[in-house]
Amino acid sequence: MFTQECLLRNVGEAKMYVMLELTKLGYLQMYMKLENNVGGNNVVCEGQTWHCTDSDDKSYCIDCGENIELFLAIAALRDDSDYMQWFTDDNIWELNNDDLPSRYMQLNGHKATVEELIKHFK
Repeated sequence: MFTQECLLRNVGEAKMYVMLELTKLGYLQMYMKLENNVGGNNVVCEGQTWHCTDSDDKSYCIDCGENIELFLAIAALRDDSDYMQWFTDDNIWELNNDDLPSRYMQLNGHKATVEELIKHFK
């Protein structure tokens, strides 16, 4: 399943796009009616769910700031699929749009790590 908890800040007008992309990745919306879970400007992925919040107290999450591409790349990281994950051989980057093995994985490439994704998308 998903391996990284991450936070996107001040999502603003892109909230619907981000929510749709998270659904495509396989995340479920957290429907619990707890304080700050229903609305907010920040989006958090935790476990298999996502939710919106105004809380900044997410020190256990990878903070992607306002970088939507970085957030979605980190949110896609999972151990049971290669779908929508980035692969690299340190020179070439490829987004795997299906669940078939990446051609770069077969040619001495590897699934990008969190650190590589941060460097690539900053």
